[in-house]
Amino acid sequence: MLFKDFNLKGWIIKALDEMKYIEATDIQKQVIKTALDWKNIVGQSQTWTGKTAAFLIPLLQKIDTNKKWLQALILAPTRELVNQIWEEIFALTKYYRVNAACIYGWASLVTQKKLLVRWPSIVVATPWRLMDFMKQEVININTVNFFVLDEVDRMLDMWFVRDIKKIRAQMHNIQQTYTFSATINHDIKSIIKEHINEYEFIKIWEAVTVDKINHSYMSLSHESKLSNLVNLIKTHPGDKVLVFTQTKRNTKKIMDIIEKAWYKVGMLNWDMSQNKRMFTLKNFKESHIRVLVTTDVAARWLNMDNVGLVINFDVPRETESYIHRIGRTGRAGAFGKAIMLVSPEEQKLLADIEKVHRTRVKKSDHPVIWDKWEYSNIRLNKSTDKMWKAAKTSKFQWWKNNFKKPWPRKFTRDEWDWFEDKKFSDSRPKPRSFVRGKENKFWWKKSRFDEPRKSKFGDKKFAKAFDKNGYSWKDDINKEDSKFGKDKFGRWRRPKKSPQKYRKFRWIWK
Repeated sequence: MLFKDFNLKGWIIKALDEMKYIEATDIQKQVIKTALDWKNIVGQSQTWTGKTAAFLIPLLQKIDTNKKWLQALILAPTRELVNQIWEEIFALTKYYRVNAACIYGWASLVTQKKLLVRWPSIVVATPWRLMDFMKQEVININTVNFFVLDEVDRMLDMWFVRDIKKIRAQMHNIQQTYTFSATINHDIKSIIKEHINEYEFIKIWEAVTVDKINHSYMSLSHESKLSNLVNLIKTHPGDKVLVFTQTKRNTKKIMDIIEKAWYKVGMLNWDMSQNKRMFTLKNFKESHIRVLVTTDVAARWLNMDNVGLVINFDVPRETESYIHRIGRTGRAGAFGKAIMLVSPEEQKLLADIEKVHRTRVKKSDHPVIWDKWEYSNIRLNKSTDKMWKAAKTSKFQWWKNNFKKPWPRKFTRDEWDWFEDKKFSDSRPKPRSFVRGKENKFWWKKSRFDEPRKSKFGDKKFAKAFDKNGYSWKDDINKEDSKFGKDKFGRWRRPKKSPQKYRKFRWIWK
């Protein structure tokens, strides 16, 4: 069905022709037809089928630009999706300008307030920033007639459900409500009924298909994932690569490894400022960087073209996220490729994905590199762990990690005896394992405050250890300490035949 058959305004059809939107997709056909009949809509479709244009076209058709107040409010979970919707509005209103504002976090409050003062007809916002402006009485949403929730399964999650209820309670003139998402289950439907009494549910493709995406997996150990990741990028020289990982910490580590392999790479995570995120996305879209490492932040709400390969470094914990990840490739009728790196601990997550989506992920033909030690000193999070676990490291690295810091490692009795001799006060808080009792052999020993003591350097040097700047260990070196020396790196080292009593304290207190 063509867009011309919907009897839309002339400037909308002209803009659609310039955007090369000639024939409507399945969800656009049903949504536009239902929306023009003034019915509430809950729509479900894949991420690349044009949901954004499906609800924007009927909104622009119904909005009266002669009214100088807010008529439509669109809520989205992230800044990237807010920007994407605003760009779509800007393109559709090229030949008849409709005043619209885009407000989100990590941006200038003053600039956004100036946009709201101009009484825009459409506002695209994130919930938290909109709540801030509502508390400041900068925006009045009581005049809103059309309310849109995009990515409703995320919006009505525990993060935003309270804000959504507060925002919805202040809108008393709503005529139509649109909610859209790529995944809607029975729990989400029950939440929607609390906000919408009557609605029409539109679902396209009950079983999510990935016919144009060659998706497979590689079975390997967690330690060898980095080696195989670099090898996959090397074997696809002409493709733009999108790498998904589970945590923000992994994005930085993986980006550094790929950068050392002489590839143009960027990263995207939630901790980056808005300017850096937009700059990275612009460079990736314009092919200034070839590889982009990101978390699930970019899985749904980023519109990326010409992505030849998607690599899932970690198996997603949520089964729905898998379709959104691989959906970044194979767009606009093109064929795409997706590869998932699966460790033995993640086999259960892979089985859940196949069960929920009723699809079979085949094993990849790419050869697996079983090199565990090339990047063995790099710690990466696992998708199956609540906290990260370190990869296997060399003996020196393990010894350094365990003995570099004194806390929370428990001291031995000999070490505690040495601390007592080194002017440690009895009034200083002691570890739990060294309270008075059988565990501490020397609890009865007198402290330095009971009897005056002198160092071999004299009273002046002894007093200098207690000045306001704190003690200096060099001012009170005894004969036992003279056995120690510094190596070429400036670290204290013991001789090979030093007694067990003085073996570790110099590494701890250097």
